[in-house]
Amino acid sequence: EDIWTATVLDHLIGKPDVALSDVLRDALKIRDADMGRLHELRVGRILKLAGWIKKDARRLGKVTKRWFAPE
Repeated sequence: EDIWTATVLDHLIGKPDVALSDVLRDALKIRDADMGRLHELRVGRILKLAGWIKKDARRLGKVTKRWFAPE
């Protein structure tokens, strides 16, 4: 199990959906300038294993990738 798992899952409590960048910034305290593809893949794997689903979502007129909580 990834050592980030508990921190990420705690951050998700009560959230219906999230962006990977929000999880990296807010839960893991990684600065935007330091975020990379490997970080995104790592968090994405944690979300997928927890049952979250990646979908396109419209935010402020733009389509973005977001992860949605399991139902």
